[in-house]
Amino acid sequence: MVEIFLLILSIVLLLIVCAIGGALFLVFIGNLLADAPFLPVPQKIANRVAELAYLPEGSVFYDLGSGDGRVVRAVAKAHLETACIGVEKAPLPVLLAFLITSRRAFPNVRFIRQDFREVTLTGGTCVFLYLFPEAMRALAPKLTTELSRGARIISCDFTFTDRTPTAAEKIHAGRRWHTLYTYQV
Repeated sequence: MVEIFLLILSIVLLLIVCAIGGALFLVFIGNLLADAPFLPVPQKIANRVAELAYLPEGSVFYDLGSGDGRVVRAVAKAHLETACIGVEKAPLPVLLAFLITSRRAFPNVRFIRQDFREVTLTGGTCVFLYLFPEAMRALAPKLTTELSRGARIISCDFTFTDRTPTAAEKIHAGRRWHTLYTYQV
């Protein structure tokens, strides 16, 4: 009896170790493929982005590099008449986003597993970015070309080198300070 219990316990522990190892492997591979590591913004930042995003009825919000989707969900919850689209290339974060979102009713949320450079942003009203400066620099022409005049761009912690933000706000969240920069196209 004890031997069967120990065998079952060993199998369960092995499955747990394999699941954790698999998840870490997916994070590692995802970080190699991404322009920013999977580093979720604190919920306080996500909620503030939802407040800063000026989104009249019928707007389209994009989170490029959306990770687990917390910013997309915060905006969707605050702006029910806005289509909220998260774009994420790394497999594990987008899987988490799908799983978390499927547990709750978010009819205005959609996630796309794709490189954000390949997604057409035409019609976008507001875009959120938490990307390294190199990725932002490469993305700047696309944002200027594809977003409508007056569209808002909100960036966390990193700025565009060729643009001046219309606003900057420091927020203490988690264990550190973050800065949200707002730009107009």
